[in-house]
Amino acid sequence: MKKFHENIWFGTLKECVDEFYSLIDFVHREMPRVDFAAIVDEEAKTAYEACRTAASWFGFKCMSHEFDGDTVVLLFGHYGGGGVESLELTGDPEIDKEAIIDKIANSTDNCGLGQLKADEYTVFELE
Repeated sequence: MKKFHENIWFGTLKECVDEFYSLIDFVHREMPRVDFAAIVDEEAKTAYEACRTAASWFGFKCMSHEFDGDTVVLLFGHYGGGGVESLELTGDPEIDKEAIIDKIANSTDNCGLGQLKADEYTVFELE
């Protein structure tokens, strides 16, 4: 992970997803809501600076309780509309992390920004 600032993480998409995955509570089907940016200044000196100057914001959140499900279900989307993707997690970290990265890539691509790749920088802001 490149930089942290309170609830803001600045690093590659893979680094952010790896860090985020440990926060998922599979027993209670809960996790923090995540906002992420498709466009960031890779040369930002701090996570706060990267967040402040980032553009093209997306997010994903857990929808398990909305459907009274017994698994962790994620919904991804672009703020302003579009890029909607969904994912049901398996509980297998390697499969799930790759699937989250794929859904994020599809979401950004569907909004005309190209696929955000695992080795490209992003900002995660958690709530």
